[in-house]
Amino acid sequence: MAMASLWRGLTSAASSSSTEDTGGVEFWHGPERVGWLNKQGEYIKTWRRRWFVLKQGKLFWFKESVVTRASCPRGIIPVGSCLTVKGAEDVLGRDFAFELSTSNETMYFIADSEKEKEEWINSIGRSIVQQSRSVVSQDAKLSIMTTKPAVAPMPTRTEKYPQPDQIDLRRWISMQMRCVALHFSLLISSDPSPCRLSGVYFVSRMRFFCTVPDVC
Repeated sequence: MAMASLWRGLTSAASSSSTEDTGGVEFWHGPERVGWLNKQGEYIKTWRRRWFVLKQGKLFWFKESVVTRASCPRGIIPVGSCLTVKGAEDVLGRDFAFELSTSNETMYFIADSEKEKEEWINSIGRSIVQQSRSVVSQDAKLSIMTTKPAVAPMPTRTEKYPQPDQIDLRRWISMQMRCVALHFSLLISSDPSPCRLSGVYFVSRMRFFCTVPDVC
């Protein structure tokens, strides 16, 4: 009785663990590829025939080919963590063999024919590329969200002449008044129409006045 309870506990724990590892992928319908493959055991290096299902960046395997919602995967390989998939006939000395490698281990499989081997290699390779692009895209979005916008530096002013706030205001006004006085003195000397008022010449149409030498 105690042994039966222990077995049920271990079975339910393994089932719940496998369900969590699926990452929400509904492996029981709409797979990208399915089929029989011989897989070498992880600890005991014997060959076992398993039914494989590839979907959304995960490679599941089962003991039976009939897969339903209640099926419990015997194992799951996250394809996004894989680096290469290629033929392995030379390594194993077996026909239709291929290998799937991560940064930590290399897993070996044997297909039923050369055609199936190539189809599995192509399907897994395509999934690896898709998962890599997805990771890069997510990283780029995160970088955009967390990176502060760069503040453009204020342009430096390189005018030839000094700015008004850099010179004496009184001196600047004095220089402007002298130029105006000189301008009107030339106008008055060439046109006798303006009135002479004690050395102050008034030009009514310009609404300006200035003090100039008596030239009339």
